[in-house]
Amino acid sequence: MDENKLLYYDVYGRVNRIYASHNRTYGFEQPYEHFHAKYELNFVVSSIPTRVKTLGRIYNIDKPHIRLHKPFSFHIASVDEIYEYERYVIYFEAQNIEFASGIIDLHKLYSEDFTIAPLDGESLVAARSLAEALMRDVDINMQRFALAGLLALAARYKIVPNGTETDLAELNYISKVNEYIGRHYHERLTATELSKRFYVSEQKLCADFKSVMNETLHHYIVGVRISKAAGLIAQGKTPLEAAIECGFVDESHFAKTFKARLGITPRQFKKKLISENEFRD
Repeated sequence: MDENKLLYYDVYGRVNRIYASHNRTYGFEQPYEHFHAKYELNFVVSSIPTRVKTLGRIYNIDKPHIRLHKPFSFHIASVDEIYEYERYVIYFEAQNIEFASGIIDLHKLYSEDFTIAPLDGESLVAARSLAEALMRDVDINMQRFALAGLLALAARYKIVPNGTETDLAELNYISKVNEYIGRHYHERLTATELSKRFYVSEQKLCADFKSVMNETLHHYIVGVRISKAAGLIAQGKTPLEAAIECGFVDESHFAKTFKARLGITPRQFKKKLISENEFRD
């Protein structure tokens, strides 16, 4: 990533808040590649060419769709100014849909950094109704139900942009592994220890994890630690404090790993940080 690019980091106050907006503009151009700490769902209503850049690749989408971005995944979108671009943008956390965990598996749905769910006909009508319900209802529980409906639609129609998709039905235990890592990321975590905890062989755990998450177990654990550390730095912690709280052995190792993942060092990240909110209470 270009060091001169500014990173956008959205630090929101309340964990249980769902942040949503409805926008209609002619054209759309984001000034920099950015990421969010929360899960992101974009529902694009317009049938117009939309360009999305993520993970160094550019995708062109020319029909209504739901677009999912994993937390801390860098992305940028643009639309030519001759087109009217209508979209709903929603940020949320796993806690917002805990009541639907038996129906919607966020780890499975967001197993890729970037996922698209093309919509048309009845699915498009349903998505618009749910998005409008989410926008107009001030009751948090009704917002959660509307969000769960949008996520269910995304799960039903999603495609992986590279055209490959894996049947994950028999690998649900990986979501529990992810939950454990999310709670214990600051502790020593190895494939050996996790395989014993979840009563599978180390070889099976590593193979299943790669199949479901499209990355190795070690890579995922390091990514969680870096994500948590970026969040702590954004909230005012020093890089050293963030490194210690996230389980890194020393600041030097943390800085090298941070730069390898995000393209800049923790100190450069802190210096360039924009703590400006898109949505304010």
